[in-house]
Amino acid sequence: MPNSLSRSSQHRLRLPSRLADVLRLVGTVLCALTLTASLASAQTIEVESVVLRLIDEADLAAGESGIVIELNVSEGQGVKRGDVIARIDDTAARIAEQTARAELALAKAKAENDVAVRAAQTAQRVAEAELARSQESIARFPKSVSQSQIDVERLSIDKLKLEVEAGKQEQHLASLAQQVAERKLEAAQLEINRRKIVSPIDAMVVEVEAAVGEWVEPGQKVVRLVSTQRLKAEGFVSASEAARDLSGATAVVQLDNGQTVTGRVAFVSPEIDPINKQVRIWAELDNSDGKLRPGQPVQMTLKNED
Repeated sequence: MPNSLSRSSQHRLRLPSRLADVLRLVGTVLCALTLTASLASAQTIEVESVVLRLIDEADLAAGESGIVIELNVSEGQGVKRGDVIARIDDTAARIAEQTARAELALAKAKAENDVAVRAAQTAQRVAEAELARSQESIARFPKSVSQSQIDVERLSIDKLKLEVEAGKQEQHLASLAQQVAERKLEAAQLEINRRKIVSPIDAMVVEVEAAVGEWVEPGQKVVRLVSTQRLKAEGFVSASEAARDLSGATAVVQLDNGQTVTGRVAFVSPEIDPINKQVRIWAELDNSDGKLRPGQPVQMTLKNED
């Protein structure tokens, strides 16, 4: 009987111990789940006030004053980079270009013309040969050639040497004139190009604010271009979240219809708004299929894959 009581008592004593073990196990599991959820939450950032905006856009303005003589686009038309959108009257600039071309051709011809130099060099060699023969004759037959003749021949050689130097100097001056003409031609071509309005991007014309025959001033907008091939989803995150390296993080953008688009964070502002303690951030999105529109509000989540 005492042994039976002892076993029952021991059994009752072991029950609290097993219960404590179970409770400890449950606590450990809960802590692990909490930590996992916390880490998952730490790797996901909700971006606030996200709006889709343009990346590639351009307001094309007149570079010089004048009359629009050519307008090659209309609203809704697609253009390629380098296309001439419009042209301002460039008659005077083209005349200046033609004049510069003529001056350049003349200067180049003078710079390349070495006939005078070669003629003087040939005459110098002949005069030197004559002097050598005269000196040889004197050596063989004293007084066969007068000293005055020798002096004349030497003077002729010196004169021809100066002619060679003068010819080379003329060529050098002509070369400098050629460089001046080249710069004048470049300046004339620049004036022509300043009167062309050229597309800097592949885009669509969304505004045309001038017409053929209209006078425009420098800086006056003529055409507005936008490209929606790529957009940016721009929003704000807290300064504490922006302290992490978010550049290149995956950005998942959700549209109102439930569709999602994935991009990458391309910019994190170094500035913190002193009022709301937030940082501006945007992710670049591919929109080649055209299903996104600038100005559209969306939801965006950043996933830090680290």
